[in-house]
Amino acid sequence: FRHNITAAGLGYSFSTAGLQIIGLNQSIVRVGSRWIGKGVFEYIQHPFRMTKQVKEASSFMDMRTRTRFREMAELTQEVRGQTKFRRKYLGGVYLFMTRLQMMVDVITWYGGYEKAMYEGNDNERSIALADQGVIDSQGGGQLKDLSRFEREHKMFTVFYSYMNTALNLGYAEAKTEKSKAALTAKFLMLYVVGSGLGTVFKYAITPG
Repeated sequence: FRHNITAAGLGYSFSTAGLQIIGLNQSIVRVGSRWIGKGVFEYIQHPFRMTKQVKEASSFMDMRTRTRFREMAELTQEVRGQTKFRRKYLGGVYLFMTRLQMMVDVITWYGGYEKAMYEGNDNERSIALADQGVIDSQGGGQLKDLSRFEREHKMFTVFYSYMNTALNLGYAEAKTEKSKAALTAKFLMLYVVGSGLGTVFKYAITPG
């Protein structure tokens, strides 16, 4: 019960929701700035059409708003059988957050798909690679995407997946990136630029 109250409080926080945009930093590290830049350019021009096309191409992305956060996946189950008022309350907890996160996910997916196709993959494999790129850079709320610590300590890991995803992404890059300069740049993007932008954003919307 206390876990749900904590999650709901964070879910209705505009500052917490706004921080989802910073997740594009992780997408740049995972997919590449060229492809994420292309995704941003296309999204700005046709946000609704692009989102629709991505959801139609990928069943994973079609389900994304209900499985992105562990807390959202749990609430999806919890609202069943509840009163109409409680369903509306719980249903609106992560509305703003999921909308902003979906923007990041769509841009990431599109960039990953375009990159995979450019590298010579067929359509089916490109979709699978784009799906995985979203999971690797943005995390997921399904049981298979959670660390053991998250599964066993829900009270202390509300929205912990972002930090866990960043840690895993950094570890993966350290194992595969051969250039020390490139790895340093990726680490700066993941752990310095992201944190700095988060701090600036919080002070911007909550001055004083």
